[in-house]
Amino acid sequence: MCFIIDSKYPNALRSKRNITCYKTLFVTSDKTYRTAIQGTKISKDNILIAKTAPFDITPNIPIANLISNNNRDIYYGIHSYKNVQSIDTTFAYSYIAKCIIPKGTEYFKNKTEYVSLKVKLIVIVSKEDIKKFNKK
Repeated sequence: MCFIIDSKYPNALRSKRNITCYKTLFVTSDKTYRTAIQGTKISKDNILIAKTAPFDITPNIPIANLISNNNRDIYYGIHSYKNVQSIDTTFAYSYIAKCIIPKGTEYFKNKTEYVSLKVKLIVIVSKEDIKKFNKK
């Protein structure tokens, strides 16, 4: 999942409140939830922290460090969807998590997605039960 920076929002924002978002997940053979694209393991406290490179987690980095050399894309960080209708169904995943970007977290947004330094998972449902999110 590659995030394309929107010309309307070219700079990072800081959340003034918790922002609802959605994240795709899969389960490994050891029954661990991981993110669908980068394979990041979900921590015991249900927090995801941005990666700066594949399989590297470096907390407390500026979100601007995640921007690619062309100043248009962001490959790392925690990518999430603004709503369930925006979820890309071409990727292999089995679960969808309703999450929040916590108040005070740096993030970028475009028409359909967010990329942030952190998200907290609130509830996880199977791909087939996605309609449950429309009731909450």
